Amino acid sequence: ADYTAHRTLEHRLQMIGDAQTQTIPSGEDARARVAALSASQDRTAWETGIAARLKRVHASVEAFFVPATPGERAPEPPPDDDSLVNAGFTRPEAARALFERWTSGALPATRSPRARALFAHLQPSLIAKLARGASPDEAIVQFDRFLSGLPAGVQVFSLFCANPHLLDLVVEVSAIAPRLAGHLGRAPGVLDALLDPDFFEPLPEAETLSAELDTVLAPLADYERVLDAARRWAREQKFRAGVQVLRALSDEAEAARAHSAIAEACLVALLPRVEAEFARRHGPPPGRGMAVLALGKLGSREMTGGSDLDLIVIYDAPGDAMSEGRRPLAAAQYYPRLTQALVAAFSAPTAEGRLYEIDMRLRPSGRQGPVATSLAAFSTYQRETAWVWEHLALTRARVVAGAGAKACALGEEVASTVTQALAARRGAVEVIAQASTMRDRLIEAHQRERSTPWALKHTAGGLMEIEFLAQTAILYHGLDRGAGAAGSALLTLEALGWLKASEGQHLNETLVLLRTLQQIERVALERPFDPETTGLGLRQAMARALEVANFDTLEHHLQESTTQAGEIIEHCFQRLGATD
Repeated sequence: ADYTAHRTLEHRLQMIGDAQTQTIPSGEDARARVAALSASQDRTAWETGIAARLKRVHASVEAFFVPATPGERAPEPPPDDDSLVNAGFTRPEAARALFERWTSGALPATRSPRARALFAHLQPSLIAKLARGASPDEAIVQFDRFLSGLPAGVQVFSLFCANPHLLDLVVEVSAIAPRLAGHLGRAPGVLDALLDPDFFEPLPEAETLSAELDTVLAPLADYERVLDAARRWAREQKFRAGVQVLRALSDEAEAARAHSAIAEACLVALLPRVEAEFARRHGPPPGRGMAVLALGKLGSREMTGGSDLDLIVIYDAPGDAMSEGRRPLAAAQYYPRLTQALVAAFSAPTAEGRLYEIDMRLRPSGRQGPVATSLAAFSTYQRETAWVWEHLALTRARVVAGAGAKACALGEEVASTVTQALAARRGAVEVIAQASTMRDRLIEAHQRERSTPWALKHTAGGLMEIEFLAQTAILYHGLDRGAGAAGSALLTLEALGWLKASEGQHLNETLVLLRTLQQIERVALERPFDPETTGLGLRQAMARALEVANFDTLEHHLQESTTQAGEIIEHCFQRLGATD
């Protein structure tokens, strides 16, 4: 009834002024006119009725979103040491000090009386939820990191009161993933994504995500607002993928595809907007435009929550082509500057932080040359000059964006150039010789990490060695380069005579083990995993993801698996060298 009355009043206001408005006029005569149209002879009584209706609606809505939380409720005192010990805290003095800090209003999140009242309502359930974790003492420290990062608390605390499962998840994240907890504090808006009923469902493919992001960006005309909105969207999607990893709702392959799809969607949606912004000053791209070639983990769809983007930008335009704009540029200047604008769109810190770091060291010119390469120069380089290690990197390459359209002709030519360059290496003796030399150099460069099984990438028999063997086989034998190519190649090497029976299976299983642990590590931590300093909650999450009884069992399994994998790979390269 109140809603109908509000709407009726709104219609009458708009009828009088023939304008879109929801504001009651301030003038006496104007107000009297609205009251008369509302069939009220007593303007004062009419206005009193409106005020009462607004107050009634506000009270109803407030009670719905913050149930059983009186706005005037006095903050509860911090819990005493005995209650904290009974809840499972082994360092009650430290926990009590944190509660005192929170309830005193020392944080921006609890500075206002309303925020402290809401937090007082949450305090008993917060203690109970922290106590359910593997280590309440660790969880409360990370929850403090979350609270300390909040710019304000009323909205978030109200959300927790109305949706207790959100507080459950934040406490769980605090107990397991310090990086994610700190991230939540800096960007509490991500919590809104948890209200989406599809939050725990697998993320869709890149094409669907790019269309979703495009819809988000479409109404925004200001370039800076576009960059900020893309960062917020990506942050929500990465948070969703990260939570699914921590709760073991997605395996390593699903998590890798999800993170890769998010990054690819950002490239597809932002590149045309970067081009349009650049064209305002320098005109549209000359020639046929540019294509973005992804390598590394994005190229092979194996990204983690901490991956950067390895990219090569390739353009096609006549040597004398010029752009047509207020400040025209030759193609050889236009595309490198456009590429720099693309890198800035992703890597420059805005009010919403950075989107991704971009690494372009794998381009033909290396660190010193232009950041964009012409198609002709790229083709010539790959055909005549490129080293074996560069073609090993190309085994993970794929075109992900550019030239203004899906399945663009330029992108297809770039993909064809890559395929031809790799095909020319098939069966070439220098592949084995140079790959062996390169492996030796990598081992020497990371000698200190080889004895530490938790150095997942560089330990003996770790990710670097296993993936390097797979890439060598893909290049030498011309094996499939699609998603999951490394695992498929390892299983094929027995039939090709590179490995003995069951060795390929062991390497593949070790690869899955290492990638699963890396996915969790990159979501949860800002620094490399150290079992001596990492919290119990994260160690238990790792054991749960690998379906083993406890962390000690996991650590033993990791040590045995990588040791055996290292021996298999060493013997494999010895046999290849002898055959060569």
